[in-house]
Amino acid sequence: MSRQPNPLERKFNQAALAALDKIISQKEIDCLGPDPPARTAAINFLLGTDNPYYSRTV
Repeated sequence: MSRQPNPLERKFNQAALAALDKIISQKEIDCLGPDPPARTAAINFLLGTDNPYYSRTV
């Protein structure tokens, strides 16, 4: 069973969805989440397969 995304993960996801090319830069990531370990954990969660935003269909 997957867990729900935390607020930082939601921020990153919303920023990526709002971008025209669906890409956010490292500088944008740094502004959204100033704590490096939290940023890394959030990115790892969003890139993993055990989250509600991930879709295996291409």
